[in-house]
Amino acid sequence: MATTRECRRHRRRGRNHQICPLPPFPGKYALFLNSALILLDALETALESSPTGDTESAPDELRSYLCAIIGTTIANRRTAGIYRWERRYLRPEDRSPIRRRAWEVNRRIGECMSRIRPDISNTDTFVLVASMLSAIGSITAHNLTLAPRRIEHILLDACMALSRSDLLSEEHFPSIPLVPRRPPSVNNMREDLLQSAIELFHREGYAEVGVEEIASTVGLPASGIYRYFPSKADILAAAFYRAIDRLETSIESALHEASNPRDGLEALAAVYIDLCISQRELMSVYFAELINVPPGPRADLRMRQRLDVEPWAPLLNELRPELSSVESRFLLYAALDLVPDLEVFLGPNAVRQQAPRIHVVMMSVLLGSESEHIPCTEFECR
Repeated sequence: MATTRECRRHRRRGRNHQICPLPPFPGKYALFLNSALILLDALETALESSPTGDTESAPDELRSYLCAIIGTTIANRRTAGIYRWERRYLRPEDRSPIRRRAWEVNRRIGECMSRIRPDISNTDTFVLVASMLSAIGSITAHNLTLAPRRIEHILLDACMALSRSDLLSEEHFPSIPLVPRRPPSVNNMREDLLQSAIELFHREGYAEVGVEEIASTVGLPASGIYRYFPSKADILAAAFYRAIDRLETSIESALHEASNPRDGLEALAAVYIDLCISQRELMSVYFAELINVPPGPRADLRMRQRLDVEPWAPLLNELRPELSSVESRFLLYAALDLVPDLEVFLGPNAVRQQAPRIHVVMMSVLLGSESEHIPCTEFECR
């Protein structure tokens, strides 16, 4: 049976493939492409070293595959998050072969899951596999520190809980009203500029959008923007403040009606999913573009992002007292990252249809499985 010891073996191997800026590269794009290729090499090597077996050993095979991916991701944590950005930054001629190789990783785990769960559809298998990979990849999106063996433990626990998720449990999806879209503004040029910029940043990426393009969507010359915003970066900051204000309002409304920690977590997950779906362009920019916000607002926004996780943590700790506060936050970030990642994997229309299932997988990541809650000493001694 795969244990954290096996994860550590893959972590050591992953270091041999660690992504580092080895000169010379003709530019940033070449370095980005090389990093993506090296990460795929490391994942493929790790999976090739994992054993395969028959139906009876499929759960152990899945654990072995997951340990390979977890160990490789931890070893390359600083740069493994590159998978999140290939859609936006890689050229089409480079994106296709990289995606084919990445989908092969998904396919191998999916085949293993099909042997473990022959009762579920191909779509549900895909959702579960994508959720596992998202949970593992979530450690690349934050800077929380934890001993590698504990990261391995909680990620493997979350993934194995996902493998047993009942995606038919849609009746438990709380009925929380969607955050309404704002109607088109009337004679409010600042609002029109902000909304147009959000849509362009979502579709093309902040770096690819010019002031002239934003201004043209509302019939202004480029110079006209500066009557409303000092710079393009300030437009982005305004988008972030809008997103975080709406997120905080949603969190407050969810907690208001909660009668116990489980209800509170379920309500928080529901309003978060609804916000990500109903405000898709805004939340996409919120997840992807913080690095481009000016330093002053960026520091304030990072602090508010951390504070927005705080209402979730005590609820999770009440339900899972065996977790430290840092371990709880690792799981919270893993659950929160599921929604934007699944939107990329499934597409926006499918995500809207799959909202109840996404709620189930978020709760699986957070709550884990009692059979997997093994004390650290016992887990290490296997």
